[in-house]
Amino acid sequence: MDTQQKYDEAEYFLEMMKENIEDRQKFKYNISAFVSATRSVTFVLQKEFPKNPKFDEWYCGKQVQMRRDRLFKFFKDKRDHVIHKKGTIDMRADISTAINVSMALSVSSEAIVRKADGTIKDCEYSESPVKSKITPKQDNTEITEYKWFFSDCPNEYRNVDVITLCEKYLNELKIIVEESESKFGEANTPQPEHTQQRFERDDTNMSPATIIQ
Repeated sequence: MDTQQKYDEAEYFLEMMKENIEDRQKFKYNISAFVSATRSVTFVLQKEFPKNPKFDEWYCGKQVQMRRDRLFKFFKDKRDHVIHKKGTIDMRADISTAINVSMALSVSSEAIVRKADGTIKDCEYSESPVKSKITPKQDNTEITEYKWFFSDCPNEYRNVDVITLCEKYLNELKIIVEESESKFGEANTPQPEHTQQRFERDDTNMSPATIIQ
């Protein structure tokens, strides 16, 4: 199914975005390819079921939903901006750094034992910790986290990073693709009801080769 291949292409560019999240240029190249591929998913889907009135009726309803969905409209506008205006996608980076400090814990305990003759013997135990000391070790590691945000996304998604937003959009497209497959089967395969209708319309004296094309 060509639609599934186009969906897989969009998924591939999303994975490339994740792998190159620290490289601004590569990240921008892949987000541009992603919005183009995702927009093509529905274009290809429409071509998969030509002259199928039931599909046309179903997809017309989906188009109404997509036009009303702010997330779909946002990504459509991004694709149009990239393709028709030859523009780039504006984003801002949020870079945070955290330092992991490895700690060493030393524990000691001490008990005083008095003998029958009154003498005292100091005994040290490790089973019942009383005193503990934490000291930092020298193998501290620094972790830098990159997050990208669209500069002009809808208000409800303003605090949602690019990767998360793309995953959400791709998942919505997946629902549409899977629903089309469940309703209409494999693309470009003859629909049984169409064959039956030809038999009912044509002259019964016609040969099968003439009736079924």
